[in-house]
Amino acid sequence: MGQGYDQSTLVLFQGKLIEARFEAEAKLQKNGQPVLVEELSGAEGWPEKRNCIEKHISEKLQAERELKDIDEALQRIASGTYGICLGCREDILLKRLLLIPTAKYCVSCQQKKSKHNFPHPVSVLKH
Repeated sequence: MGQGYDQSTLVLFQGKLIEARFEAEAKLQKNGQPVLVEELSGAEGWPEKRNCIEKHISEKLQAERELKDIDEALQRIASGTYGICLGCREDILLKRLLLIPTAKYCVSCQQKKSKHNFPHPVSVLKH
């Protein structure tokens, strides 16, 4: 079972996550109503307007997912479980956390989870 990381490492990640949270909140603000209305008024024809709306919805959903992941990571820091894989309960490599501070799983468990959630294209075609 993983032990997690020392307090100074957790403080470093907490700072990174708080900074990322501000960036995600800024993305949400950027995708606010006034920006969308301004872009729609410059768009010509329905296909361009639809693309504009879809882009804004996609960016908003992505920013909301980022905020959720960040908040969950901050909660794991507060509860003392940050850096411990939710799958195997072993420590997540520091290198992985530096790349993806919101990582919930070690590489091995993430790969297993991804395979389970996204079946191989050939297996989908056979059904």
